[in-house]
Amino acid sequence: MSAGASRTEIDFKDATKQLQKGDHISVNGLSSVGCCLSSSSFYYHEGIYSDGYVYHFSGDTQQDAKVKKSTIKEFLRGRNVLYRSNYNGQSCYDSQRVVERAEEIFQNGTWAGYQPIFNNCEHFATYCKTGNAYSNQVKFIFNITHSFIAVACAVLIVMLCVLCTFAIGSGIVEKFLRSLHTRMNWVETF
Repeated sequence: MSAGASRTEIDFKDATKQLQKGDHISVNGLSSVGCCLSSSSFYYHEGIYSDGYVYHFSGDTQQDAKVKKSTIKEFLRGRNVLYRSNYNGQSCYDSQRVVERAEEIFQNGTWAGYQPIFNNCEHFATYCKTGNAYSNQVKFIFNITHSFIAVACAVLIVMLCVLCTFAIGSGIVEKFLRSLHTRMNWVETF
């Protein structure tokens, strides 16, 4: 999905009526790669839909992760809601080509090993859909981290300024410098 992309919620009962071949779909927190097991809306497990099946990048561990073709029921793993990614005008392949790309990777096993930041299920789905492998979920995490670090640095700078102002105003710095000067003079006498 692009930066302005959105997701449309679809009830499982209506999925086969609402989904179209080549749709990029996702479900809340259902990555089955070892380190990502959880049930949350913090992240999505993603794939490409085709005639009741979903191509998705998954595995029990990072080492055995590969592109799989599962029934939509298997992909949902007990969930009743899934989401269709809306690309909002972004250039995408036609539905047939999207499925061909997913099937080719599935058949040939040519998708590189799982890596949460650089090669996850969203990278696979966006690659099939647009030709570019990227993950907005990863971008989101980096943006949050960057913002947190920027705020933490700003707070630290303010705290240092307040501390320095206090130290200068109370004469602590002057006393420290006199003490240091006295010690340096004492060392020079030897």
